[in-house]
Amino acid sequence: MTNPLAGSTNYIANSLHLPADAQIAYLVGLRGAVGGLMLAFGLLTRVIVPMVPIQMAVICFLLGRTLGWIDRGMEHALLMAFLVFYISSNGPGPYSLDWKIGREI
Repeated sequence: MTNPLAGSTNYIANSLHLPADAQIAYLVGLRGAVGGLMLAFGLLTRVIVPMVPIQMAVICFLLGRTLGWIDRGMEHALLMAFLVFYISSNGPGPYSLDWKIGREI
């Protein structure tokens, strides 16, 4: 199994030629992991929801040409963008933590 963080760092350094490639890869991974968990539990959805489509659009733009629809292609990014659009349109729902603590959308 490959290391996705090493692959992201390599792509940022060698293809995009951005400085601080390791730090950018860690920030993207952290936003994906923590933001995904917060979105799954419905916590701080007003903060997380705008971040996800931006990241997914960048992923689709940068990786859409190189990866197809199979094996980590852009279908994951498109699915996440559509799911977040649904959540932003309809709110987090009555089972979310935001709803339970009184921050309803």
